[in-house]
Amino acid sequence: MTVAAAAPKTICYTSSMEVSTYLADPCVPEDTDPLRYWEQNKVSMPTLTKLAMKYLVVPATSASVEWVFSVAGRIFRPDRCQLSYKTFQSLVFIKYNKNLKL
Repeated sequence: MTVAAAAPKTICYTSSMEVSTYLADPCVPEDTDPLRYWEQNKVSMPTLTKLAMKYLVVPATSASVEWVFSVAGRIFRPDRCQLSYKTFQSLVFIKYNKNLKL
């Protein structure tokens, strides 16, 4: 499961150049460690590397899902069981995203 060390690639200056570089690279074996791949290509594709590191290193937790169910349970109480699905969905969405900075 090791990735052969490749010669350093030239630096890409735009995101579209990075995507082109990524798409032009040959496919790696399925057992390749994706974090190691991006570490080896961080010079030639720095923006894509940052994105990969952000999304490949997501902690395995269900805390946010449990929080949504907890909020939903408080919204959909027996005395509010006449809520339509759309209204219920909107209330959960608003509650979950109320602190979102735009």
